[in-house]
Amino acid sequence: MSKAVITNALLRVTREDQLAEGVFELVRGDLGLWVLELPQSLEAIAEDLSEIRPLLRMLSKDASDYTLHLAAAIDEVHSLVIPSVVAELSFACGFSIEVSGSAE
Repeated sequence: MSKAVITNALLRVTREDQLAEGVFELVRGDLGLWVLELPQSLEAIAEDLSEIRPLLRMLSKDASDYTLHLAAAIDEVHSLVIPSVVAELSFACGFSIEVSGSAE
């Protein structure tokens, strides 16, 4: 089975403080919504997130929403396989993984 193609990837966190500043971009100040744009490869995503793992663990405390969002082109013959390293980062750092698919 072939793999789906990631078309958009970002990590979002909603916080009342500025802890994400410098790495994440504040996109909705009124909501405290911070976003980190990520590459469109799960291997590169894992690398990027591993480099900032200590910050990611701190962000989980007091966050009202903390989610890795992956948008992918998926159909009945494609699948999106989340590598164990990404799943482990999700568990260790406290963020959820959200996958949305669209037909190619």
